[in-house]
Parts: sequence; structure tokens; C-alpha cells
Amino acid sequence: MKLSDFTGVLQKHTLPLMRSYEADDDCTVFEFDITGMDVIWKPGQHGIFTLPEKDVTGTKWRAFSVSSIPSEGMLQIATKISIEPSSFKVALRSLQPGENIQIQGPFGWLYLRDHNSPVVMIAGGVGITPFRALFKELEQVNHRDVTLIYSSRDTYLFKSELDEIAENDPKIKIVYTHTKEEVDAALSKTLESASSDTDYFISGTPGMVSGISKTLKAGGVPKKDIITDSFKGY
Repeated sequence: MKLSDFTGVLQKHTLPLMRSYEADDDCTVFEFDITGMDVIWKPGQHGIFTLPEKDVTGTKWRAFSVSSIPSEGMLQIATKISIEPSSFKVALRSLQPGENIQIQGPFGWLYLRDHNSPVVMIAGGVGITPFRALFKELEQVNHRDVTLIYSSRDTYLFKSELDEIAENDPKIKIVYTHTKEEVDAALSKTLESASSDTDYFISGTPGMVSGISKTLKAGGVPKKDIITDSFKGY
């Protein structure tokens, strides 16, 4: 984590909704128009989102990873909206095309640090969102070995897009899992063959991120090579 990772926090943008739709893993995807706007970010970064045109009680902001890349012409986020959602998520779900959201950022430290180091990504549930952005970046040009270990109880968000990118790039491998035991087995196998210059990205619940981080450190991975992003309140 570097001071420059927080540069984007000084930026604020108001973005109109293009569309929203229900997706796999009980998630809702929102896509906002960035046409003609000076909105830039590194794939994998996140932002702080508010709904200035909506009446929100309680916490008036949420942090979401951006799951798109700038060249797609839109800023995409995804989240789970529970049966009894917060006031913020009720307001977010009510957004209609043309209505606005405000973002502070994007900023953050979860991004590819160079052009060649192998990468292992471990995602839990909606924690896949920053990795969808990294996959879209790798789709454009890739010189590294990439392994994604993706765990979900049932269906997998963005699965068809991820599969298509992996099918067209022999350097990319995806391992789908459902349980902690399956994640541990996949991670153990990956560690056996991983080179010393591999970067490890973890995105999911705080408990998952903490547990995987401990496993990696116990396996000899230096702390500097572990990049994490915890998703709270999802």
C-alpha cells in the first residue's frame, strides 16, 4: 500500500445510471455512464458511493469495487441486496436509468503491480468484482500465469465472461469451489507449484481474507506479496 494508492480519493464524479440487472449469486449489477467524463482508475480499485438525490437514513455511503475497466465506457459495480436491505441499498435498487450516483475515487491498492509476475487471485462470493476488472485488463494483453480460485455457495457472478477470457488465454486458469475445504485444497495445490515472485490477491469477507492470508503466510509467502480487499456488509 502506497500513498499514491489514495490519490483518487480526492476526485468526485456524478454518474448517471445506464442500466441495472439481476445477476448470478443473488447479485445486482449497476452500470453507470462515463462517456465524456474524466473518470480514470486502475482495474481492481474501489470507490466510495453516495446517492445525493435519494433520501437515505443511517449510513449514507458504501464502498464498492469497480468491476469494469475505463475502456468499456462505463463504471460497473455489483452487490448483494438482502431480503431486509439497508436504507442505502433500497435507494440504490430504486435507481432508474438517468438518475445519478456520486463516487469519491476510484482509489485503492488492489491492482496488477507489474507486467510479468504470476498472479493468484482468491475470491469469495461478491469478492469477485475487482477480479472481473483484472480479467478484462488481462484480456487486452497478458504475459503472466494467472490462477483464479473462486468460491461461491451456488452460482458464480460473471462466470461466462471469466470463462471466455480464460478459454482464449492458456496462461489463465480458473478453479471453481463451493466450500472452505475445496478452497484450502486448491490453494495448497497452487502453492506447491507457485514461483517465488507470485503476487496473491484476496477479495471477500473479512473472515475469509484473514484466514487465507494466514494460510499464505504459513506457506512462506511474504506479507508484501499478499494484497487484500475485505467486503463488509454484503
